[in-house]
Amino acid sequence: MNRRLPWIPYAVLALIALLVAGSFITQKDESPEPQLSSAPPEPPANALTSPSGQPEQRSSLLARMDPSRRPSESGAVALVDHDSEEGRAYAAATEAMIAAHGTREEQAAQHKERIASHLKSGDVLGAFDYIQTIPSEELRQRAFVDFVDQWSLDDPLEAGNWVRDTYGEPFSDDALKAVMRNWSGDAPQDAAEWAQTLDDPQMRLRGLMWGFTVWAESDAYVDAADWINAQPATPDLDIPREMVAHKMFQVQPETGLEWAESLPNAQRRSEVLWDFYESWLNTDRETAGAHLDQNASISPGYKRRLLAGEIRD
Repeated sequence: MNRRLPWIPYAVLALIALLVAGSFITQKDESPEPQLSSAPPEPPANALTSPSGQPEQRSSLLARMDPSRRPSESGAVALVDHDSEEGRAYAAATEAMIAAHGTREEQAAQHKERIASHLKSGDVLGAFDYIQTIPSEELRQRAFVDFVDQWSLDDPLEAGNWVRDTYGEPFSDDALKAVMRNWSGDAPQDAAEWAQTLDDPQMRLRGLMWGFTVWAESDAYVDAADWINAQPATPDLDIPREMVAHKMFQVQPETGLEWAESLPNAQRRSEVLWDFYESWLNTDRETAGAHLDQNASISPGYKRRLLAGEIRD
């Protein structure tokens, strides 16, 4: 008697399934592998290197470097989300680890060294991303200043433009000072002309002031004076003009006094003239007294008070 074998249909279905799967695998294995170039393409001339090793265009790079955002929001490498529970735990652990390695000043020096290492290899975005991972707000703000300070030594225009575009951050004024002092040490006229283009009145005024703290005190102070005289008279240049007057007075008192008399603000002009004559009378009373006596622009009462050694109001 023939018995039915109920397992046969299932065996047939399993065999068919295996055959179909084998055919799919064979077709996938036979597909050609993509051809990879043996060498990466040359980055364009204006490219910077990102942490991934890929070139970054400057325009897109600077647009991504928003210090008010966390890395995940700016498009940079999202090393940690500071607002998450995991991020806060990471920050606490990092703080504890760094605290074990020294004081705040020593920690700041470690961060500065890491930033310098990134910038030395041209990895501006890498330096920025590293700063974003510093859990301490105080040290992060200090690191931004160090970042701009070191960056502006090699590329003051790009560093300055970034500070301009992000102006208003807690570190902005110190960063602007770093840019202007570094730039003015190498190309002071370029720095001054860049500062004049700034739209923010406070930033423009401070940029010129910090630039001239270097230019007016350098051996090129005569060039600084000539540049000021070639510009339209604006309140932005009142402080730089006074700085040049101080330098001129140190070198040649008579010339410094002429510059002091050109200061547009009457109150400030009177104060600077008093200080200059007072200083000169203390070092060379005879020459200073004769010059003061012949200066028709100064009132007799003003002269008497100076010669009497009175204190300026």
